[in-house]
Amino acid sequence: MIGLGFGAESDIMPYLIEVARTDDGPESVFAYAALYRLGKQDMLTDITGAATLPDPDVRMAALGVLGQLKRASSLSVLSQGVYDPEPSVRAFAAGALGDYGQVGGVAPLTHALGDESARVRAVAATSLGRLGIRENHPLLRALTRDADLQVRASAVEGLLRQGDGRGSLDGDGRRRERLIVYARCGAAGRGSHANGLAYAGTAVRQ
Repeated sequence: MIGLGFGAESDIMPYLIEVARTDDGPESVFAYAALYRLGKQDMLTDITGAATLPDPDVRMAALGVLGQLKRASSLSVLSQGVYDPEPSVRAFAAGALGDYGQVGGVAPLTHALGDESARVRAVAATSLGRLGIRENHPLLRALTRDADLQVRASAVEGLLRQGDGRGSLDGDGRRRERLIVYARCGAAGRGSHANGLAYAGTAVRQ
């Protein structure tokens, strides 16, 4: 539904308004987002408010939309999301901070790296890699030795994306765990830095 907001069809507006007013699930958030893209700037307040509603599915939808919209005013809400009581919401917030793509997301993502949920840690590592900030390399290198394989794979991919191939070989770099190999191939497929690609090729051949 959010894609409707990229059109200019005036006949869509009443439908979106109806959904926004009557639906109490994630669909209302997507309707708000579509209306926002159609020029109703006040909808941003509704989307932001939805990020704190009781329904975790609604909170996840709102966080995802806010990350995509990339508005500076949304950073505090996105940052709070990594403290949500629900692990799925925390993971969504970490992913949304990666979509947001600004240095302001480093602090909440750093917190998320210590989350008890491996999924949250993995998503946070991926988002840190997407930010492309070299100062994050020590954090990602430490995660290549995480107890969870998915977290290690996310850290490896993040390092390779930023051209730190040598750092990505720490911990699991000498092992043939399939998920780690996939992470290296994924980083290569996303056009990572040439230095990282060289190490990715070496690791895949091992």
